[in-house]
Amino acid sequence: MAKYQILAVTGCLTGIVHTYITQKAMEGTAKKQNVSIKVETHGQTGIKNNFTAEEIEQTQGIIIV
Repeated sequence: MAKYQILAVTGCLTGIVHTYITQKAMEGTAKKQNVSIKVETHGQTGIKNNFTAEEIEQTQGIIIV
């Protein structure tokens, strides 16, 4: 069984605020819907919370924001 039902990637042009606002919103919505999610952020400090090849293979869907 997949550890995460959804993987999501967030980022914005400057990689400061919108990246992390979107991450927080997606995690909150997933929790309310009882859906497991992992959000990879592409921000000013680099890529955080990187996906593994195994997570990508096992997930049900990927969202790119």
